[in-house]
Amino acid sequence: MMKYIFGLILIVKGFVGEGQTFAKSVGAIVGNQTVISIPIYAGNPTKQALIYYPDNYFKDTTKTFPVYFFFHGAGEAGTDIALVNKQSLPYLISHGLKPYNIDPKTGDTIKWIVISPQCSEAGGNCSYSYPQLRYTIPYCLQKFRINKNCVWGGGLSMGGSATFSLGMADTGFTMTYMTGLMPFANAGWDQNINNATYKSNFIYSLQHGLKVLYVIGDQDPGYNPNAFDVYNKLMASYALPGFYMDSVIKGGTHSANVWNTPFPFTSRLWSKTQNSWDLMWSLRKNSIVVTPPPVIINPPPVPVDTTKKVPYILKICVLMSDSTTLNLYSHP
Repeated sequence: MMKYIFGLILIVKGFVGEGQTFAKSVGAIVGNQTVISIPIYAGNPTKQALIYYPDNYFKDTTKTFPVYFFFHGAGEAGTDIALVNKQSLPYLISHGLKPYNIDPKTGDTIKWIVISPQCSEAGGNCSYSYPQLRYTIPYCLQKFRINKNCVWGGGLSMGGSATFSLGMADTGFTMTYMTGLMPFANAGWDQNINNATYKSNFIYSLQHGLKVLYVIGDQDPGYNPNAFDVYNKLMASYALPGFYMDSVIKGGTHSANVWNTPFPFTSRLWSKTQNSWDLMWSLRKNSIVVTPPPVIINPPPVPVDTTKKVPYILKICVLMSDSTTLNLYSHP
């Protein structure tokens, strides 16, 4: 009898876990972002995320937008979605940042959607790594008007490791859904890199067009020799030319002085001429590289051959007429 009671307790506990009480309701506005429900397994959405809608999202219902999926660190896990706004990109959005870039070819302003899932159980069934994101990301791409040629994912600390997992666990998923990854200050040592299958998958993804923008501080505990050196050598060896860029922030620690830096419009972490939003847009799938027209130089004049003798006239004869006698005179 006791084993059946024990089994019942486990079942009830499972339902309680799925029926969590969240501090904010779906649709609430939290720091200029809206609370939404997301799935982390095959089924109905049961967890929460924040979404930042561009100000023209609901005005032009035919327009699609690039998207950035942001993955928080361990300190922002829980059932109060407002915790996600404590750090990095959601924090900056809550303080007025409106992500956009300018298309270099058309001059159009391109505004971005930002989606930030929350891990509701610290150390448990999280919502910011591949096993859950394989449901979250396709769901969001279908539900919202997203430009599927420009889908980026990035995160800090544990969210940085989750970012790498998108390139490692399933190459089919990576090639289908992801344009690029932006891990920053990723957790000191990601054991996935020791997994031969994951490492092989990551190399395949890099060789087939996955873009990676990587940043870490030189004072981060994970900077040397683990997180940075291992990943950096791997990406530098296998990524296609121009598809991998790294930045080491001098004096940067495992804190906001690294994981806030990619997103301001004045940031130039990976390019002297482009901020992160411009760069991510220029690296989108099927993007057309804008090549300036060739400079047309007028051909030089044909040189004169001074070695060739020029013919000359020995004598000029001029015939003149006398109007009265019509006699012709020869002038020597």
